[in-house]
Amino acid sequence: MTELQQSKYQDLQAGLPSELSMQLAEVALALGSAEDQVTSSFSQCESCGGSLAELGVAVQEFGEQNPLLSKQLGDAVVKLTERQRQTYQIAFLLFVQAEKLVEEYHSMKAFILAWIEKAEDLVSGNIIWSSATQLQEQILPGPFHTKCIIFNKR
Repeated sequence: MTELQQSKYQDLQAGLPSELSMQLAEVALALGSAEDQVTSSFSQCESCGGSLAELGVAVQEFGEQNPLLSKQLGDAVVKLTERQRQTYQIAFLLFVQAEKLVEEYHSMKAFILAWIEKAEDLVSGNIIWSSATQLQEQILPGPFHTKCIIFNKR
């Protein structure tokens, strides 16, 4: 019976880690892709900010030559700059959120891998099946049994 139970649990152990490993790999791939997308968007926002600053300088220079158009172009650049700032803030928040999710994933992965290791140790170890009387004999000589004996003698 012991051998049957041990082989049963060893068969279960063999399937479990590979299934978890596949799921962990899929999550890692998805998180990596999301982090790359957020990083790319964040970089594009930074680049756009630099281009808008250059455009602002060019509009000022143009405004010195054409004062009538300067106001309209300046207002348009201010609106674009504000939109870029808002987009940059959103991208930054998404970037921070992605970093937190990746950290959480790594923490969960470490926990799961530690759990798998403990489960493998338990499954690969010898299973000792004891009868209730054998277990009672192992437990009773402990300090609790001694206290019970002393208490009962009073």
